[in-house]
Amino acid sequence: MLRESSDVLLDLCSMIVKWFGNEVKGIVVNLKSSKIVVLIVLDGIDRISLVARGEISSFFLKKIMRSENFIKFVSKTGHEPDLTLLFLTEEELSFHIPGIVEILRGSYVLFGTDKIKKEVKFSNELPSSGRAVFFGKLKKGEVIDI
Repeated sequence: MLRESSDVLLDLCSMIVKWFGNEVKGIVVNLKSSKIVVLIVLDGIDRISLVARGEISSFFLKKIMRSENFIKFVSKTGHEPDLTLLFLTEEELSFHIPGIVEILRGSYVLFGTDKIKKEVKFSNELPSSGRAVFFGKLKKGEVIDI
């Protein structure tokens, strides 16, 4: 499926770069499952709410559905590619949010700054135990066994 969806993915990424220009700091793609997660790192998006970022994702997904490569993909496979777009800043990437860390694990950096590459490398080096620690529930100075 990756081969068929690569043209759609290329169209989508070039569409985003054309739209945002120099604001795009990087694009990271996770292809671990049948779902393709595209993480777009933008400069200056920190003041935009998560709901509005979802609307931006919907805008690009609707736009890509009209592309020739998307139509070819659907006619060849019989279904749409399962695409998810996430828009973050470099700073938000460094917060190590568990869901984002999971997306970064095993991802490919299509292009990006050294900081983005460092975050992907960091996520890949983290041991995976299948458990999460809720730091908000810890008391100051409390030591836990992980």
